Amino acid sequence: ILWLTDQLDAVNEELELIYQFNKTSSFEPDFSDKITFTITGLNEDGTKAAKINFFSGERNVPVSPVLSTTLNPIFKIFLQGDVYEMNRLTDPRGEASERWRYFQKRIKLALASSAHVADVTFDFGGKGYSGKSVVLRPYLEDPNRRNFPELSKKKYLFLVSENLPGYLYKIETIVPGPKNKPALIKEILSLSEIRVLHTP
Repeated sequence: ILWLTDQLDAVNEELELIYQFNKTSSFEPDFSDKITFTITGLNEDGTKAAKINFFSGERNVPVSPVLSTTLNPIFKIFLQGDVYEMNRLTDPRGEASERWRYFQKRIKLALASSAHVADVTFDFGGKGYSGKSVVLRPYLEDPNRRNFPELSKKKYLFLVSENLPGYLYKIETIVPGPKNKPALIKEILSLSEIRVLHTP
């Protein structure tokens, strides 16, 4: 659902997809930013030419434009950044720079074996969409979760629809806080606007 599909099949014109990102944290400054995913061309074989601007300023993630793709790169970039953040938060002294590979492996295992998939509907731009939700908790049963107990309950939610241009509607992650307390960390990345680049 998240990888092996043509995620740009519903794109039939050059578009700019704008995603808003918001992060709140109980122990670090909150921040907001945006991601712009631009379909710059439609190829005869159904693939698309595209470019992406992922975050701004010091947080910007450089990504080269592509001439032919069927994927929304936000999935990959977001999850790569997520495991780097897990590495940073669990290694404050910088002694395990490759720990992110472990977290990446746990996400892959969860996607393959324990992710919960459900049919959903949601509204965007005044229109209803049918799609799928994918929920995973990669570290809940992790035998090494005692090494990062506060983060072990982290939950990931993905909302997608094959009828939505760009396929991805929302990614949300949450690290629950103690009982009756706010979340330790909450991130929401969601589609906020679709702009048609060229009108007749």
